[in-house]
Amino acid sequence: MIKAVLFDFFGVISDEVAPPWFSRYFNEADAVRLKAQIFERADLGLISEDETYAEMSEISGIPKERIREEFYSLVKINRELVEYIKSLREKYKVYLLSNAPEGFLRRVLQENDLYPLFDGLFISCEIGLKKPSGAYYVYALKNIGIRPEEAFFTDDNPENISAARAIGINAEVFTGTRSLKRALLAHGIR
Repeated sequence: MIKAVLFDFFGVISDEVAPPWFSRYFNEADAVRLKAQIFERADLGLISEDETYAEMSEISGIPKERIREEFYSLVKINRELVEYIKSLREKYKVYLLSNAPEGFLRRVLQENDLYPLFDGLFISCEIGLKKPSGAYYVYALKNIGIRPEEAFFTDDNPENISAARAIGINAEVFTGTRSLKRALLAHGIR
């Protein structure tokens, strides 16, 4: 029986931010490489949010304050999904599992009044683990106090879904709110 529903943030509750920003300024191959190079460390909390923007400024020539503004402007909250999550909270625990650099996600949550949606947050930079590491999911489940089969997880990244499934979590790739509702119904979540 499912006891908790786990959500990724970027690409699920909000549009993606880093990939479109890098794609705006770099060709496809460079965008992927540079994002990975910087956010591998940022998402693990090895560099601060300010250092992240400074590195992005260095490679792009764009002032870091403008980059910060552009990042925040790319956040687009899926309000339909937010309302659905509110309804899920009546019967299930709801948690956020997200790779994110220091400070950024917490400010987005606060500015959009999204903290009340969740019973807990597992942000990669704060725990020193990131998806798709199996250790990330084990850490979250242990802290929630549930077994893998008692969780349902959705993320827009198929690699993260495969990693969650590998340890026994019920998981589906997020392609939209309507398809997520169908997937949750198929798992007995109403």
